[in-house]
This record gives sequence, structure tokens and C-alpha cells, in this order.
Amino acid sequence: MRRFGKWFLIALGSLVVLLAIAITLTIGWSPFLGPKTRPLTNRTFERTPQRLERGRYIATGLSGCIYCHTQHDWIAPGAPMLAGMSGGGDVLPYADLPGRIVAPNLTPDPETGAGHWTDDQLARAIREGVGHDGRALFPIMPYKHYHNMSDEDLASVVVYLRSLSPVHNPLPATEIIFPVKYLIRTAPDPVTAPVADVGSSDQLRYGTHLASRPGRLCRLSYSSSAGTKRPWYGLRRRLLLHGPLGHCRQCEYHARSIRNPILRRGSFLERTAHRTGRSPQADPGHARLQESNR
Repeated sequence: MRRFGKWFLIALGSLVVLLAIAITLTIGWSPFLGPKTRPLTNRTFERTPQRLERGRYIATGLSGCIYCHTQHDWIAPGAPMLAGMSGGGDVLPYADLPGRIVAPNLTPDPETGAGHWTDDQLARAIREGVGHDGRALFPIMPYKHYHNMSDEDLASVVVYLRSLSPVHNPLPATEIIFPVKYLIRTAPDPVTAPVADVGSSDQLRYGTHLASRPGRLCRLSYSSSAGTKRPWYGLRRRLLLHGPLGHCRQCEYHARSIRNPILRRGSFLERTAHRTGRSPQADPGHARLQESNR
């Protein structure tokens, strides 16, 4: 009996060690322990006219922050943003997301917005993917591309967001399904060193920086139910998303950095059939999407 107990403990210990190794080499420990994060600081960014204009340029154009964080009239041609709701947040309308994903209210409204968030909480969310409450942000928010945004550009964006008119817009909380809500904890990556500006003297490096860092939001085409093409802001990883203007065949989604193979392949987003009634596998581009996601 003692011998059996000894071998049982050895087998159990070996299983625990193998399980620990498997977790370390696959999804990592963040799904269990929470996202990697750094302590918040009390830094504030000086408000200057230069930063305000630079931040407006980045947030409204280059990076599309305001576009995603503002309600739209999806029925009107071009799906314009609703007047008076700039930066006020919205529930993302895509049908294939793993739960309800909410782009929060970024305006200084103290009850429903970012009025009580510190500058560093905003900065950490933008570049590092950690919300003001410490949770991992769903990586449809392209913080992996913003990770190398320069400190000055980051400060400019925060200064601009602070200048927005407060919008009182109660929104539901983000609710992500299991197990995705835990797996996305592997995505955030703390910024612990200064990030310098990229000078415009080296045009190739500067162009690469503009295209791939602060604002790689590709303009893609949605195929609407009427058969027309509409411009759209893309995501980071190629997946099939179903939105109010139709289905997007070549959207990109931020999943390369996520260590879990389920998220990298995007299979959890491809479970819903096209609005036309076809399955994702029936789409001509599906094989290319699957191949590019490997």
C-alpha cells in the first residue's frame, strides 16, 4: 500500500510538472494570473496648442480612435458619426465578436466617460492594452500597433481626448465569452522605456513608422447586401466579420501576438454564417484566410 502511494505521488507530481511546462510553452500564465502590467504613475501631460492639434490629427485621422469610439448612423449613406457624440463610445456592431465588445466613452464625462481616469490610465490603455480597471482590453483595439507610438504622440492623443466635449452616454459593460476572456490576457505588453519620435529626415523609416505604428488602419471594402462597396477601417488580422454594412472578407485582426493557437487562427470568430446564408468555408477567400493565419 505504501509503495502504491509512493508511485501515485510520483505520477501526480510528474503530471503537475508536465502540465506546468505545457502551459508555459503554450498560452503562458497570464490567463490565470492576469495580464502583464506596470504600476500606474501620477504623470500628467502638459496641454499645449501643438499637442492639441497633433492629437486631433492622430485620433481623428491617422489612428481612427474617434471613429471607433463614436456612435454611427448605420442606415445613412456612408454611416456618418452622430453629431454631438464624438468619442462618446459605442457597442461594436460586428456579429462575429466573442461576446459584447464596447468601445468606451473617452470624453471627460465624470459619470459615463473618462472624467475620473488619469492621464496614465489613458496612456496605458492606448499603448499597452490594459484598461483603467486593470483588465486586458480585447485586441480589436489595436494597441499592439500603438505599442511603439512615441511618447510625444501619446501625450498629444491624451491631450486631445481631454479636450473633447463631455458626452453623457451610459453603455453596458464589455462581456467576453469563455475562454476568450482569459486568453486575451496574454496580449497586453507594458511599455517601460521611453519611446522616441521618428524623425522625418529618414523618409523610408518615417513612412514605415506612419504606416505600421500609430495608425495602421487599412481601408478595406465591405460588400453590402445591396452589392455596393464601402470604405471601412480594417482590423489587424484577416478574419470574416459581419457588420451593419455587410460582411468584410479581408478584415485584419490583432491576433498574431496572442500565444493561444485558437485565437491566432481566429476560429472563434468564424463560427457564424454569412448574412447570405453561406458558411465561412463556402466563401472563396476562406482558404486564403486560413492559410495566412497559420
